[in-house]
Amino acid sequence: MVTRRSRAVQAVIFDYGGVIRRDSREAYDAVDAAQGLARGTLWEVFHDIPEYRLSRNGTIDRDTFRAAIRRVLSQRTGEARADSALAAFDAHMARCLPTCGRCSSSCAPPVV
Repeated sequence: MVTRRSRAVQAVIFDYGGVIRRDSREAYDAVDAAQGLARGTLWEVFHDIPEYRLSRNGTIDRDTFRAAIRRVLSQRTGEARADSALAAFDAHMARCLPTCGRCSSSCAPPVV
């Protein structure tokens, strides 16, 4: 019989400063290009809405912030295109290595 010992969580890291995973314009621009959006569209939609600040100071949760992003992007591009662009952005960011510092379309999948 195999038994496992539980270990208590000793730390939780919140990366709001972009040390572990950078929030670079290049990542947004790569998805803009792949989705046929004007350069800077996703960056603006994520960062230039009132909900951005609210999400950073903890006033709203991730789901509320994401709904605001989708709403604004849908107004610019239509719902189907907004959903496609956001799915592409999520997939792109999932491939980026946390500390590679080169979040661009050339990011490789993380080695597990």
